[in-house]
Amino acid sequence: MDFVDSIHFYETHIFPYSRREGTRAARMDGQVADPVKKERSRRLILLGQRHRREYMESFLGTVREVLFEEQQTIDGKPFWTGHTMEYLKVAVHSSESLENRRVLVRITGFAGEEALTGEALK
Repeated sequence: MDFVDSIHFYETHIFPYSRREGTRAARMDGQVADPVKKERSRRLILLGQRHRREYMESFLGTVREVLFEEQQTIDGKPFWTGHTMEYLKVAVHSSESLENRRVLVRITGFAGEEALTGEALK
């Protein structure tokens, strides 16, 4: 856990090892009990979520180029979503089409846990 915390991964995919009969690994000593695996996974998922949030927060107030990909409706308003060079998802409120355009955006906040919000700079 300390090692993962020191790396500060932006994105993680956590899953427990599942024993598969007939494999060499299934015959190894020292198998970890399911409740232990479940608790370790839970702790790693929470740590990953915290690291992701901290990484995203580090971009608040900065200007990034965003390649816009698609329009989505968020809270009844049209937003265009795309990604920065750092692969951060960004949503910008715009009724104008931004599809396949690279636009400078000031990062202003969060759209849930998975995306940042911003305002397009003209």
